[in-house]
Amino acid sequence: MSKNISIKIEGGKEWASKIKDVLQKYANHEAHVGVLGGTYDDGTSIALVGAEHEFGSFKERIFNYKGKTIKIKGYPSRSWARVPLHRAGKKILGEKGMIKKMIELDCQHGYTGVALKYMGNNGKELMRQEFLTSGQGTWPRNMSAEYVEAKGHDTPLRDGDTLMNSIDSEVVKGQ
Repeated sequence: MSKNISIKIEGGKEWASKIKDVLQKYANHEAHVGVLGGTYDDGTSIALVGAEHEFGSFKERIFNYKGKTIKIKGYPSRSWARVPLHRAGKKILGEKGMIKKMIELDCQHGYTGVALKYMGNNGKELMRQEFLTSGQGTWPRNMSAEYVEAKGHDTPLRDGDTLMNSIDSEVVKGQ
């Protein structure tokens, strides 16, 4: 979602030219945040597992967990990405004026993308924190006793650290 922003530039044409150049470079880059790749030992895509937790799943899933074959019949959404980022809103931008200061530094020293890196890192940390609180949503009531026993608890998003540690951010040239 883009917003039009009006700014007053003090410092003459040279400063205005630097700001225009830096903002154009920002407009041509994006901060990507989430599971950016990787697989579990069995070849399952970490991003796919993350999507199943994020959006829920209706399909039956059979998998090996701690040496036991486990069968579950789908599960509801437990958001670790959309809900926390939406709820955080402007927190991703950091303390008031931080992004403006970073863009000013880029104008003084040349484009580095530091503001996008900062926002990406804030988003990454917000997502990772959801794993400490089990995400937004509920665990299915029909979870098998065998699965709870194998896990050692009935808390979602706490099987291990693979998914959580796969959450990262990067700044890339836009399309």
